[in-house]
This record gives sequence, structure tokens and C-alpha cells, in this order.
Amino acid sequence: MSGVSRRHALGLLAAAPIAAHARPQRNFRDFAPRPPMGWNSWDSFAATINEEQARANAVVMAGKLLPHGYDVFTVDIQWYEPGATGFEYRVGVELAMDGNGRLLPAPNRFPSAAGAGGSSRSPILPTASGSNSASI
Repeated sequence: MSGVSRRHALGLLAAAPIAAHARPQRNFRDFAPRPPMGWNSWDSFAATINEEQARANAVVMAGKLLPHGYDVFTVDIQWYEPGATGFEYRVGVELAMDGNGRLLPAPNRFPSAAGAGGSSRSPILPTASGSNSASI
């Protein structure tokens, strides 16, 4: 082994990861100015929220909470189940899916998404510039 013992070589290999992490660590407070802040439909509606309810909550959130940094709006689980009824998950029910098995918004609950229209056709939240380009 050309002058390097096996033990010495293994020691160098073991120390390599430690040496790689020896650079100065950044303060974790520099990673983001604040945590993600927002609203989640599960807390108020479980799995039953529909488009009308989501839009109404988004309008209130945009007016009252967005100025304070709450900029995440989440329609939580089961937006793809046409018959969602509450906090319980219904086993074996038919879900709204496309031909490739991708989940789609349940058209009876989110009518603007019918026909794969998605939410891009119905913007509701104002952006900082005042235009309505953000959407659910």
C-alpha cells in the first residue's frame, strides 16, 4: 500500500465526512424570515369543503390575514371525493380521477374545475400589485 497503512487509510476515510462539515454553519434563522403561515380547510370543514366555502374563506383570509403574512391557503384532503361527509374516510368509494389515475377536484364540489379546467380560470385572491392572479 505504498507507505500508508490500512488502519491509517480507514481513519482518513472515516474523518472525511467530518472534515466536509467543518465549514461555518449558517444561522437557522437565516433560512426563512418566518415559518409558513396560513389556513387549512381540515380544521373547520374536515373533508367536506366545497368551492363556494373555500372561496369565501379565501376572500376573508386575503383581506384580514394576508397583510400579516398569512399567505398559504390549503384545501386539505379528500377534495377529490364527490361524497365526502365529515372526518371519516370512506373506504372503497369512487374518486374523481383522470384516465391516468391522477386525482381531480370533485366536480360536484369544485365546479370550476370540471372538464380539467383547474382553478386557473377563476382567480380570486389579489396579489401585491392588486391584480387577481392568485387562485385557489
